[in-house]
Amino acid sequence: MNNIILFISLLLVCITCFNASSHNENYNRVFTMYIDSTFTPLEQSAIIKAGHLWQTATEGRVSFKFIEINQSFDAVDLLGNNNSNIILKADSNDSGLFFFELVNVGAPILGLAPPGRYIILVPNRIETNDELITVAAHELGHHISLRHTPSIMNPDSKNPCITEYDLLQFCQEYDCNFNTDTKATCSNGKPYIEKDLIEQ
Repeated sequence: MNNIILFISLLLVCITCFNASSHNENYNRVFTMYIDSTFTPLEQSAIIKAGHLWQTATEGRVSFKFIEINQSFDAVDLLGNNNSNIILKADSNDSGLFFFELVNVGAPILGLAPPGRYIILVPNRIETNDELITVAAHELGHHISLRHTPSIMNPDSKNPCITEYDLLQFCQEYDCNFNTDTKATCSNGKPYIEKDLIEQ
C-alpha cells in the first residue's frame, strides 16, 4: 500500500514539474539579433535599450540577445528575402530605400520590420536617441509578431510607452496572463500613466 501511495505521489510531482516546465517554455522566448557593425556605439546602445524595454514590459517572457556582426549586408538586398534576426542600418540617401518607400509605403520610413524577419533602421532620419529607442522598440515589436496598436506600436505616434494595448496583444500571441505577467513600461524612463497615452 505504501508503494502505491509513493508511486502516486511521485507521479503527481512529475506531472506538476512537466506542466510547469512546459508552461515556462511557452513564456520565455529569447531572440538572438545580429546588429550591423555600422551602427555607432550610441545607436547600438539605443537598440539594446529597446530590447530591454520589451524584456521589462513582458516580465522576462521575451528577451533579446544582441550580437554585433562585421559581415556586410545591403539593406535593400534584404527587402525581398527571408533573412531573419539581422538589424541593419540604412541611410536616407540610399536610392534603393527611396524606391522601396515610393512603391510600397508612399512616405519616408524610420524603420521597417516584416514579422520574424530582418529589421532596417534609418538613424539619420531620427532626431534623438530617445526617439531611436522608441523606433527600435516598435520594430522589435513587429519582429515578435505584434501589429500596430495605439501606443509604441502606432507608426504615427512618438509615444515611448509599451502599454496595455501592446501587452494584451503580446499575451494573446505568447499565451500569458495580461493582468499578472506584464507591466506597462516607457522608454524615456518615466512611469507609464494611462491618461498620458494621447494619439499624436
